[in-house]
Amino acid sequence: MKRIIKFELKRAFVNRFFLAALVVGIVISVLHIILVVIPASKYLELHSYSKGVYPNSIYNTMLGFDMSSLYLALYTMLIPVLACLPFADSLYTDKKSGYIKYLYSKVEKGWYLLAKLIANFLVAGTVVVFPLLLNLWGTALFVPALIPQASTAQFPIFAYYMWSDLYYTFPMVYITLYGIIIFIYAGIFACIGMMLSTFIKNRFVVLLLPFAIVTVWNFVASQLSGNALAPAAFLRMDQLGGVHLNQMICILLILLACVVALYCYEKRKHEIY
Repeated sequence: MKRIIKFELKRAFVNRFFLAALVVGIVISVLHIILVVIPASKYLELHSYSKGVYPNSIYNTMLGFDMSSLYLALYTMLIPVLACLPFADSLYTDKKSGYIKYLYSKVEKGWYLLAKLIANFLVAGTVVVFPLLLNLWGTALFVPALIPQASTAQFPIFAYYMWSDLYYTFPMVYITLYGIIIFIYAGIFACIGMMLSTFIKNRFVVLLLPFAIVTVWNFVASQLSGNALAPAAFLRMDQLGGVHLNQMICILLILLACVVALYCYEKRKHEIY
């Protein structure tokens, strides 16, 4: 089992599509630093001479909390694409090329699929979260890590938002926990895309179907729940109107159940190669 996981991890992290997804995320992150963070840092000196004005902080300037620019919206919209691009089509390509016959001769089908899901989950989470980490580091070079102050009305998290107390007390812990949530959801999106290749015989559809599903999901949720159930809201650190942890957990469990069901179906399916 360890050998097949190691093998699939190498395939997932050492390929041109992983690099392409990483570059897209890095470009968004770096553009945000150049066009938003650096200009914001120039106002710090002005704040030092203004009474009653709270300076910009990492916690309202970095990509995850920047409500005013298009970069956060673009990044959030592309999460399913970035997650799926590195490795979600690998089950399809293994079947199409016939390589899966060789792999099945070396390892049991269930272990092969599990190893592929693990590798896909990890590479998807990594490629999605890395731009946020890079942006956090880049923002910290120009903007101080001042603790958020709710009374200033300059920070995006309101009192009724999830983990608001944590954000205003230990903001770095808040960022870490939210980064884990984004990592998990990105991994699940990629795993769903991979397992749907059981029914879809087109590589580009496999890569883009999770994006299409999430886009429809965002639209429906925005009409029914005012964004609370939309990935476009709960996958942003600023929460875009506030989200609820119990709802996020329920959605995650439903998505995980879908992955398990698809895994079991693919494992038991008898195919002739």
